[in-house]
Amino acid sequence: SEMCIRDRSVCLLQLAVASLLSAAKIEVETGRGSPIHVLVPGEENRLGLRIVNDGKREEQFTLKYVVDNYDGSRLHDGGETRFSLKPGAKRVISLPKPEQFGVRFIKATLAGNVSGTISKRLSYCYMKPSGPTAGRAKGFLFGVCVHSQRFPLADQEREAMAAAWCGAKVFREDISWWTAELEQGKWNWSRFDHLVALYGKQGIELQALCAWLPRWVLKEFDRTGCPEEWGEFIRRFATRYRGRVRYMEVWNEPDLRGFADFPAEKFVELQRAAFEIIKAVSPELVVASGGFATVRPEHEGGRTLKFHQKTLELAGKSFDLHSYHEHGPFDNYPYLLDHVFLPMRRKYGITQPWIASETAIHSANGNEVPQAETLFKKLIFSWSRGAVGYTWYNLINSGENPGYGEHNFGMLTRRLEPKFVYGVYNMITGTYREAAYLRQFDSEEPYQFLFRTPQELLLAGWN
Repeated sequence: SEMCIRDRSVCLLQLAVASLLSAAKIEVETGRGSPIHVLVPGEENRLGLRIVNDGKREEQFTLKYVVDNYDGSRLHDGGETRFSLKPGAKRVISLPKPEQFGVRFIKATLAGNVSGTISKRLSYCYMKPSGPTAGRAKGFLFGVCVHSQRFPLADQEREAMAAAWCGAKVFREDISWWTAELEQGKWNWSRFDHLVALYGKQGIELQALCAWLPRWVLKEFDRTGCPEEWGEFIRRFATRYRGRVRYMEVWNEPDLRGFADFPAEKFVELQRAAFEIIKAVSPELVVASGGFATVRPEHEGGRTLKFHQKTLELAGKSFDLHSYHEHGPFDNYPYLLDHVFLPMRRKYGITQPWIASETAIHSANGNEVPQAETLFKKLIFSWSRGAVGYTWYNLINSGENPGYGEHNFGMLTRRLEPKFVYGVYNMITGTYREAAYLRQFDSEEPYQFLFRTPQELLLAGWN
């Protein structure tokens, strides 16, 4: 430390040399599910911790780890294991076979005499994949939001695999106008072509979110309303993906100023134009309304609810599917559906079906168990209130900060490690894919809902 104080450059040089000589990685080994950290039945003997020496020198390691259940209870204490690894070598430390399906967390510490000590919280999901399945979804639409533009192509393949294995049949992704037309008059659909093909191989279809005005039409939109170029964008989209895309949505959360800082009347022009053009070009394409964020009367001083109401009043016939979000916990969700959203639909004569096209809760600050419970409750309750689908936001965390909510909505971490909600989603899709909703039992506490599949009756409930 004294040398570092005297000559910082020497210290930095030594650190740089050490980093070239030493590097160690520790990951979960799960056999053929390893790219997304899923262990499938029949491969339990492949489960282990994989330690790799990526450095230039042989190294002595000491490994300590424990395996915990979802409730924090200790399932296994691996004690202490000592071993050496030559450069480029790896070792797999076997983990005990799990007795039940679900997500397990591993807290591991790896100390090396060259690379130092690293501590990691790892996870894997032991499950029977509920996908991919062939063909389009025939009943309830199980969906996930993705943001594939945030990942390189190789990771997009793993992302599509993760969506398929947990049973998703629909992926919701932005079809951004400014991405399709980076320069005025120069169209490039290659990124969207790639995604449609990539997810299509996994039996997952696109729910396209068409939105976002490029810079060269903003002034015209502010001054006169819906630009003619918007119609050209929609026409090109509908023509290009006719027969390949079944669902499209006009804008994301237009009732929030952050996504649409303009009045409802201007949004209605966008909604109407898109609907009329699509029905002329590709009448079989299902057009959803803008995905309204919330019906909480207090949100943005009441603007969001008024925006939603005005859109239904003026453009209630300009969509085939009513799209609604409402992020957050389950506690207030039944009231908002039964006493605000559904009565509003009746008031404005909206008979088209509705879809929960983006709704979830984050897992920041250790909120992973409530996140998983919320998925089950909100999906089942939405279904009981007439929703034709439920799209979880989102498949993968959008960041790495464990204390920031917006970074932690995903079912998997940025390293594609499953959280509890991933296992729950897999359970729901595997159990309820062929189900039809029958009725809710009279008692509100506990909630109990009856479903029927071709094989059996299903009772979903909680208290």
